[in-house]
Amino acid sequence: MSQAPAIDQERVLVLAPTPADAALSRTIILDAGLACHVEADSDSLARSVSAGVGAILLTEEVVTRWDNRELARVETIKAFRLIEQLLTAEDEELTPTMKLKRTFVNVKYKDLIDGMYERSHG
Repeated sequence: MSQAPAIDQERVLVLAPTPADAALSRTIILDAGLACHVEADSDSLARSVSAGVGAILLTEEVVTRWDNRELARVETIKAFRLIEQLLTAEDEELTPTMKLKRTFVNVKYKDLIDGMYERSHG
């Protein structure tokens, strides 16, 4: 069984659409006393997450344009929401190896998820 990555609450990963946006985000995060790592692309971000992270900062431009460019329209991200809660195995959202328990999360956040689809299709 693989071991879950340690969660470093003070480590923030940033994926921004431009170097200027990344630099500004990094400055703000460092000024807040947190460790900040700017990632070049989504593949780099995914590799860094496996080392443990407290937060990920993605701009809307990155989510809607950059990461979607190689996906079919039906596969693209059209809406998303951020929750102010760390998902943990102790709270049942994740398995001991940090995999998302989709059924549990879909039930727990049903109203939030349904609201996203109502607004993006209505």
